[in-house]
Amino acid sequence: MDRLVRKDASDEQILNEFYLAALTRLPTPQEKAQFLAFLRQRSSHREQTLEGLLWAIVSTREFAYNH
Repeated sequence: MDRLVRKDASDEQILNEFYLAALTRLPTPQEKAQFLAFLRQRSSHREQTLEGLLWAIVSTREFAYNH
């Protein structure tokens, strides 16, 4: 995550990277819309929100069953 933030990656790029790394797929349009809206709401706490997002992804059943 730090690498992406330092490269000034967009929220969408970071979200795609998280999904690809954890779930080996891109987020669905609905997932993408929900997470990007949430990130926009918490833009003043971007890094903390991104960390929470990553934990949310690896806490899913999909991640548990695939790994």
